[in-house]
Amino acid sequence: MAPTTMYMLKFDRCKLRARKDFSCGENDCLVSIFEATPCKIIVEFDGSAEAGRIGFCREISHKKQVDAIIDRIDKIRLKPEQDRFVCSGNEERFRSKITEQILKGDPIKFILPAFPGKSKNNRTKTLSHKPDMAELLSLRHLEEFCYDVRDIYSEGVEFVIFGDGRLYGEILEYGDNVIQEYIDIFCSFIKNNQLKYEDADSLYGNLNFDEVRQKVYKLYEVDLATVDKLIRTNENINRVYLGFLRFFQDEFATTDTFQNVSNKEKKRILKEKARRLIRANLTYSNMIQNIYSDYLRFSIHAHDNSEKVGISLSDSRSSGSPWHNCAIKMKDGTWNFIKRKEAEEKNAILRGNIGSEDIDSLPYFEEV
Repeated sequence: MAPTTMYMLKFDRCKLRARKDFSCGENDCLVSIFEATPCKIIVEFDGSAEAGRIGFCREISHKKQVDAIIDRIDKIRLKPEQDRFVCSGNEERFRSKITEQILKGDPIKFILPAFPGKSKNNRTKTLSHKPDMAELLSLRHLEEFCYDVRDIYSEGVEFVIFGDGRLYGEILEYGDNVIQEYIDIFCSFIKNNQLKYEDADSLYGNLNFDEVRQKVYKLYEVDLATVDKLIRTNENINRVYLGFLRFFQDEFATTDTFQNVSNKEKKRILKEKARRLIRANLTYSNMIQNIYSDYLRFSIHAHDNSEKVGISLSDSRSSGSPWHNCAIKMKDGTWNFIKRKEAEEKNAILRGNIGSEDIDSLPYFEEV
């Protein structure tokens, strides 16, 4: 007698009735159902036929789900001029990973390094050092993505927001206590159980902030010589590096960091900071690749999508981030991110209370 092989097929959002025999595949291989629920069928396969036939049927049953999830990702995906998501094979890698997790009956796993802390330039960019309506809108945007995927696939997602402020904050001169206050308030905004916040602190909870940084760099650091080479030769890294240089011009524009410093020295300092920020960025990438290897990687940067996938944190598909901006409600009722100075120049009305931690009174601008 041929050996019996066990398979589990999962059919989401379908109502199925248990019956004695079940046909599957071109040869109508007979399988005997010994357990059935509305979302799960476990089958016993007669080993006299090819086992691959059942696998083929399982894959077909989930193809539409995978297509729909990729389409939903596409709605938040940043699409730069040199978009290589498809031609690089990264879309196929996403499809493969999503299919694998669906067949296991697991949530689809995503990770997004983000929300390092609010920009310290609260004269021209932000309203205060605390999360405000901009962060809340981003969370609602991500929650909507989670809900939509769960409508497609009943196990939903496990979406990790990985806070990257502990390494970046040292370079950006934020201060550890300021970063921690930002984290605590931000986490209080998270109400969806498909979204969760993690960071290096939570991974190494028995260490203080300086020890956490030392631990992460010791395990995952990319040396500066490698950083310099990547800035010269890697298009994505070079794009992010140049973006960091532009960012620093605004970030330190209203601080006393460069008082009594020549323009030449200022440029040198900014280049060194951008270089160190790239090192921290690559160190986090190594850490995430090592610890979260089962997770599909999102990014807030507009990469060519050949490795990571850049996503928008607002419904406007902007590449702007809430921690460098304020929220503005437009005349048509839509929301966007805007620099504080630009909102004030538009004579937008400030609503809510600056510094409030209450969701009902978070500050934002309203267009008039």
